Amino acid sequence: MKVALASETLTAVDAHFAKAANLAIYDVTPAGWTFVTAIPFDQANTATDVDRVAARIAALDGCVLLFVKGIGGPAAARVVKARVHPIAVQQDTAADAVLERVRGMLADGPPPWLAKRLTADAPQTAATNPPVAGA
Repeated sequence: MKVALASETLTAVDAHFAKAANLAIYDVTPAGWTFVTAIPFDQANTATDVDRVAARIAALDGCVLLFVKGIGGPAAARVVKARVHPIAVQQDTAADAVLERVRGMLADGPPPWLAKRLTADAPQTAATNPPVAGA
């Protein structure tokens, strides 16, 4: 499962979504996590808040969770519409601590809202979708 962290430092969730200098993307499994990429944002070349948010939402492609230090209501709604669940932390939090929390959640059985999302994204097979009689 891909997870994004809004970060200034790439070592912590320490940034507001619309103003984050980077999104650090990780692949998290019940066994651990792997760094995928860091997506930097050039603050000087972004004219408006809408542009900043749009660029960051595009960078979330394939992510399931987004950890931020803060996110505005309209931006949060756009993130949710992009099928990414935003989670705000109250204070700067080390990336390893956030990723361990997600890994533990996957290992212990994800909460129902996350399990539903992960199931919806899973490839459908004949075993999960048996043929309908008369179809």
